[in-house]
Amino acid sequence: MLQDKARQLDVTSEVIATTLNSVQEVTPITEVRDSIYLVDVTGGDDAERVSIDTVRDLQLTGLGGQSLPLGAVANLGYQLEQPTIWRRARAPTSPLKACIVVNVQPKTVVDQLARGG
Repeated sequence: MLQDKARQLDVTSEVIATTLNSVQEVTPITEVRDSIYLVDVTGGDDAERVSIDTVRDLQLTGLGGQSLPLGAVANLGYQLEQPTIWRRARAPTSPLKACIVVNVQPKTVVDQLARGG
């Protein structure tokens, strides 16, 4: 992030973090009633969330109320990074974060992983 440029444009780190989190966390915009159920309505799709151009064009609101794209206060791009090797009980491990399908029970996922697929 270009801190000096962000300060000049009155954009705080909190505004940037909140904007990025709202895109990445699939924040519900509103709810729609379907019979007896409330269904969350979200904006965008997965392709938009991973597109560097979409992230670069995210609109931030400065303290003065002006709107500007994230690309004005941050340099965005892809790069490779050396992996961190975590150790547990002196054995190298790879931590894994994942999401599962909403209607699948955790036990089912654990059983599938134990079988190797």
